[in-house]
Amino acid sequence: MRSEICTLHAIAEHTDIVVPQVYASDTSADGEVGAPYVLMNRLEGNSGLDLGLEIPLQYENDIFSEMARIHVRLSRTRLPRIGKIIGINEDGTYQQGNIPGIGGPFDTAAEYYTAWSKNVSFGLEEEQLRQASGKFAEEVVASTALFKRSIADLADIIFTPTNNRGPFPLIHGDFGHHNILVDDDYRVKGVVDFEYAFAGPWEILASFPKNLFSMPRTLMYQKNYTKAVEMEESRLGKDCILSTAMLDTERQQLGEALGSFREGVAGFYGNLTEECSSLWKKGI
Repeated sequence: MRSEICTLHAIAEHTDIVVPQVYASDTSADGEVGAPYVLMNRLEGNSGLDLGLEIPLQYENDIFSEMARIHVRLSRTRLPRIGKIIGINEDGTYQQGNIPGIGGPFDTAAEYYTAWSKNVSFGLEEEQLRQASGKFAEEVVASTALFKRSIADLADIIFTPTNNRGPFPLIHGDFGHHNILVDDDYRVKGVVDFEYAFAGPWEILASFPKNLFSMPRTLMYQKNYTKAVEMEESRLGKDCILSTAMLDTERQQLGEALGSFREGVAGFYGNLTEECSSLWKKGI
């Protein structure tokens, strides 16, 4: 709770993204009211879940552009280390702490990926994975079992040299249509649910938003979304680190794979890391 409160403060302080405003809070179990609490305003609008994760065709381009706008603004909120925001110092800077299930805070992306490989588990039990994989069960299970070791082997080259050290961008942690509020005309009214937010590697931030368009995604979807990000970065000026990370196909896909692995999404993870290893170790 404390981390989400501080994260909302950081976003409100450094961006124009509309997020819930916190009026009062106490994270102590033995506080005045006898339990932790947070009092915040209620943002108007419906989430993607309320709308069945569907976007009428006439609104797709507008939602597409607005998601890119939010994505870029999150990328401009940067912290010196990889970790969650856990407090605010007197000078307005932010205290950072560990990421649940991974650890930290970390000074480099390499440290994060090494810790990830040691501490994160696949999101399904093996029997559930076998059932989800059907006739490909044996291959998927074997590929999944090798993924963490492969990430450990690649930990020093997953990132580009300029992105190993901070500042690191703020990552929502569950960025997608389901956490965006829109009105009846699908105009974006705000972003919610920052409980999983943390400052992290650019490869993780470069993941495409969840539940934004129908699956399977097409290459045109990826190109169009990246183009929208590029346009927003150009409009704001400064740098284009996010779009550059999204255009680095193998690293972008590996960043998404880390999230899918933790969520228990069945896939041929080993094939991806094998391809990445072959390309990067050749210097391609």
